[in-house]
Amino acid sequence: MVIYMFYKNVMYVMAQFWFGFANAFSGQTLYEAFIYQGWNIVFTSVPILWWSTCDLQYDKEKLVTVPSLYQIGLKNQCFSTKVFF
Repeated sequence: MVIYMFYKNVMYVMAQFWFGFANAFSGQTLYEAFIYQGWNIVFTSVPILWWSTCDLQYDKEKLVTVPSLYQIGLKNQCFSTKVFF
């Protein structure tokens, strides 16, 4: 995923570079500022959100019928205030 993000930004910046080269580096931008933010939001957050909503470790029926699966979260075994800081 990190390599993908690197090449994504390289391709994005190269278009800006060649546009600046053609315009004698006058400071004129090829893209508006909101496109930079939208580009990074779409290509960095959307895949993570998609993966987190579609990745299921257990079936829904098993989660409902086996409450012991929730004990790790209730007892703060994997994530606590100490681990956070």
